[in-house]
Amino acid sequence: MKVFLTSILAQVFLTGYILYHVWYVLPAKKKYRIPVVGLILLEVLLSFFAYFFHKHLNDDLLHYSQIICGTWFIASIYFSLFLIILDIICILNYFFSFFPSWVKVYYKQIKYALSVFFIILVTFFLICGYDSYLHPKVKHQTIHISKKAGKISSVRIAFASDIHAGIVVDRSQVKRYVDLINAQKCDIIILGGDMIDYDLHILNKQDVAQEFCRLKAPLGVYAILGNHEYRFNREKKIEWLRSAGLTILQDSVVMPEMSFYLIGRDDKKNKNRKSLSYLVTGLDKSKPIIVADHQPTNIMENVMNETDFVMMGHVHNGQIWPYNHFLQWYWDGFSEGYGKKGNTQTYISSGLGLSGPPFRVFTDSEIIVFEIIFGS
Repeated sequence: MKVFLTSILAQVFLTGYILYHVWYVLPAKKKYRIPVVGLILLEVLLSFFAYFFHKHLNDDLLHYSQIICGTWFIASIYFSLFLIILDIICILNYFFSFFPSWVKVYYKQIKYALSVFFIILVTFFLICGYDSYLHPKVKHQTIHISKKAGKISSVRIAFASDIHAGIVVDRSQVKRYVDLINAQKCDIIILGGDMIDYDLHILNKQDVAQEFCRLKAPLGVYAILGNHEYRFNREKKIEWLRSAGLTILQDSVVMPEMSFYLIGRDDKKNKNRKSLSYLVTGLDKSKPIIVADHQPTNIMENVMNETDFVMMGHVHNGQIWPYNHFLQWYWDGFSEGYGKKGNTQTYISSGLGLSGPPFRVFTDSEIIVFEIIFGS
């Protein structure tokens, strides 16, 4: 819950910054200022109320409070971003006086016009983000591995990471995800961690396990653990995932059709997870070695252990713009999509579901279909 409290405190700071500007933009009359300022403050109070009393709220009220608070949080980020840019321009003008004279003449009209423009722009961002969340993309990536895999010349894998089933991603959304994954008719399905957002209460009440049970693939439906599986009652979550028909790969190796190795790493949240060098000990490295690992922080470990392909998730590609660009810089351009280090090919998915508010602003909700071709 520390993550949620941090986001609320950040929201309070951003809201205060916005309110400072709103106070001076609105006409100096109570009939304008009191309703607008009161509505914004009411939302902040709702955030604190939902945080401190979430155990006592019914599920529907908790769901809608999350949606309302999350929507304002994303909107407040963009309002603050635009206002910071505007403030910087005004500060520069104070020192260098580059505004034309008509700006001062029409200051009030410009102020109102910019306010309307910002509201329209932020609304557009939210609509695009919500639409991206509701309509996941199916992306295709061909992976060539020079090693032969016995009698199998290729394998088709559906990879879906970061579903985050819970308060926001409810059963109806999970049903859409399962339908979309099954429609790809892949040989193997792999869920790349963070299937569960926080706890199991909502999932049990809505019987979400029945949706996961519908996932079907001839060579198996596998799942690895993510950091969210470690947040609360890990063992109960693992038991729940198994009851949902998933084969958990927790520092374990399987060999579909006795043709290639599939290694599922435990999440790095487990400080005692087995090393990759331990997991590959005794494997025939003339056969393809494919790895699923939730967090993309161990790529060089794969290179050193001569794995052929690694699929990962976790970072959501930032989930909202412009955080995705920050991640690209932070991860040296390697936070989403296909990559290659040495002889190891990698793919970092931006994820299928989401964490927090239901918006994917200029990032994709996605399923990756890997067409892995052996001996080429």
